[in-house]
Amino acid sequence: MIEPLLVTKIKTVTPKVYPGKAPESEDGTFVVYRRSQTDRETHLSGPSGITYPEFQVDVYSPSYTTMATISDELVQLLDGWIEGPIMYCMVENDFDMEADPEEDGYFRHLIQLRFTYRS
Repeated sequence: MIEPLLVTKIKTVTPKVYPGKAPESEDGTFVVYRRSQTDRETHLSGPSGITYPEFQVDVYSPSYTTMATISDELVQLLDGWIEGPIMYCMVENDFDMEADPEEDGYFRHLIQLRFTYRS
């Protein structure tokens, strides 16, 4: 499973990482990730075992400078990442976003990742 590898990698930059949504009680800087889709490579003989999962990683912080610094560190760390079953990680896009209404007072940066992964 790719998620534990991604979480471990993100935690080398910032410790608070959540799947899907952060707890309502969360304050400070944190990261939320979610899988947005997975394409699968198939051959005539069946599945190849190679998948192309895509993830959205959102960095939230009450400080713009902190949000921007962590986002830049994550982009540098993840773009071109190769390790174990991760054959390649590409940052497809990253940009500042308006924070979700329930995250009022936060700055948000979205990072879109596409992996080549051997399952």
